Amino acid sequence: MLRPTGHTGHMDLSPERLAVYGGESDTLLAILAGRVDDRQLQLIACGLLTAMKARRLGAPMWARRVAGRLRERAWVGDAQMADMLLARADGVDRGRPLVGTDPEEIAEVANGGRGSSPGGLLCVDDGMAYPGEVLELLADEGEVDTESGDWRTIDPVLSHTAWTDMADFIEEVPDAALREVLSDAIEGRGAFSRFRRVLDRHPELSVEWWKFSDDRHRGRAVQWLDEQHLDLDFRY
Repeated sequence: MLRPTGHTGHMDLSPERLAVYGGESDTLLAILAGRVDDRQLQLIACGLLTAMKARRLGAPMWARRVAGRLRERAWVGDAQMADMLLARADGVDRGRPLVGTDPEEIAEVANGGRGSSPGGLLCVDDGMAYPGEVLELLADEGEVDTESGDWRTIDPVLSHTAWTDMADFIEEVPDAALREVLSDAIEGRGAFSRFRRVLDRHPELSVEWWKFSDDRHRGRAVQWLDEQHLDLDFRY
């Protein structure tokens, strides 16, 4: 059965993303040797977990470096991901269950992606994240049984959290005039749609927003995993 969530149709087709989701660990390490994109640190960390699992040469070194960058950036979930990277690089067993999943899938459920209402459940046993409505349908059809196994509730992300992401992103826009236009766009009702319309007129900025937003979503998912006392075995 296909996963009910995922990363299809994503606007960020950066080399880092293509390497991570293509399972190209050596390509990712080569990219990092040239530059480290601080707006994609959570994504890069997921790729490094894969690279260390595959025992790629240089992966532990880059894991330690990216862990340091995560601590410096200090977004939600960055400290938790840094701890995971360092433990994996040093071969330390943190005594937590490993869940084979993708933080992006958890984030999509929390945010209500693909037209679903925000929130749902994660099955720790197989790593699948289900929106509430999808889970109810599958349960009615006898495809899943939430009465058995290890299930964790994924709480909805509040709209104010998403608004804060936009406001924080705007602060980093270098063009003062464009920064003012974006700031005006997110005031009052319809903030999200006005914000996106402005970005549509600036394709390069739109790509940067998708990187920023994606890593914020991932970080919140990683923080949630930490609160559940789970460690990530990145799978896609």
